[in-house]
Amino acid sequence: MSQWPAGVSRTFSDSAAFFADSIIQVTVTFPTSGGTVTSSQFDVQWAFSPGTQASYRVRIYDDAGATSQVYDSGTVSSPVKLHAVPDGSIASADSFWVRVDITTTLLQAGVSNLIDFTTAFTPVNDVEDLAVAAVNTALPHAALTWTAFVLSGAETFNNYNVYRRIGSGVWIRIATLTNRTGDVSYDDFIPESAQLYEYAVTASVKDGADALESDKQTSSNTATLTFTPVYLHKFSDTSSFVELVVGRASITPRQDIQYLRPWNRAAPNAHVGKGLSSRINMSGIQKWTANKAMCTTVRGCLEDQEHDAELFVLRVREQRFFVTLSQVALANSPASVFNETLSFQEVHKDEAV
Repeated sequence: MSQWPAGVSRTFSDSAAFFADSIIQVTVTFPTSGGTVTSSQFDVQWAFSPGTQASYRVRIYDDAGATSQVYDSGTVSSPVKLHAVPDGSIASADSFWVRVDITTTLLQAGVSNLIDFTTAFTPVNDVEDLAVAAVNTALPHAALTWTAFVLSGAETFNNYNVYRRIGSGVWIRIATLTNRTGDVSYDDFIPESAQLYEYAVTASVKDGADALESDKQTSSNTATLTFTPVYLHKFSDTSSFVELVVGRASITPRQDIQYLRPWNRAAPNAHVGKGLSSRINMSGIQKWTANKAMCTTVRGCLEDQEHDAELFVLRVREQRFFVTLSQVALANSPASVFNETLSFQEVHKDEAV
């Protein structure tokens, strides 16, 4: 066996390089596997051993097979184990895979595994100072206010999104508002009585090719409304509402079953679906004909329904129904006093926008 020459120093800058079978192990520490990147400008970070880094290269792909490359840093001479991916390099709401190659000062090479991650970029700022108040005068509603959203960098404003949920349930988007400085309030007239609601507001912006939505800004305030009278108002116009003083009310669930008549068949026999709805009958409305304002409003509702296919909201018994006014019956009692009855048919309305 050959011997190391006498008098020759055996000092090495990297002793690991003395072994021909040394393996450089590179581990990407950010993004994490299966993690989500929320900023369009982010740092790829890694660690490795053994040795001292002389250069690196970061590549990002949009497929697990690493055949479609969307970003390449090129070879960068640096000992820093971090690389800033520039804004606009990859898209939001997509899946990507990242790989890091490094070379040590002793010219050993190492490469990491492909790390999968997703993107869900958000704007730099959030909607701030959201406040919610329950207004139980006039037509009860939840009143929301917030401060105007502050844009950052190259962002352009699209709209506000207003969300509502019950308890820890699913958020439902109930409104979109497009004026950044003018639309900083919203009145929600739809909630049911005696129910606790939570609200959130976000801002949607455009940053280059990316459409971004800020995190949901919630309020420490919640809203619980109380409306013991019966209210009727247009779905599209809450400023025109009428309070109905009702003697009696009945709510009857109904199930409508629909059948289809096949070609050349005398009778329908193909079941195509069913729907649940309610019919609400109200009688004993006090002095309906004597109350000119109420009479005029209800008559106006009938005309809007007939000519404009208007939809109405009826609030009764701590509930609210999307309805059409299906009947106004003026029955003459033996005492020659009108016994006025209103009848409503529930229709279905999806509040998500």
